[in-house]
Amino acid sequence: MGARNRLPPDQGTMGFRENRMAVRFSYEWRDDSDHWFRSYGNELWEFADSGLMRRRIASINDLRIKPRSGYFIGRLAGGPTITRD
Repeated sequence: MGARNRLPPDQGTMGFRENRMAVRFSYEWRDDSDHWFRSYGNELWEFADSGLMRRRIASINDLRIKPRSGYFIGRLAGGPTITRD
């Protein structure tokens, strides 16, 4: 991906049953050209009896953003801390 900086993801469990779990996520990162992006989407995780991940299906969207418009990057970009309400 070539990402130089990546900020902690925002993840949430949408549901789980037996050996499967559905999660949503979003994180922000910048590339080698200093362009910022927000990646977000949904994932389905399936685990083997050993506890290791057997299958991962992901739908990921990348959105180019301005540095000060991010959820996470306000402090890193020198702007005000931005929080989600």
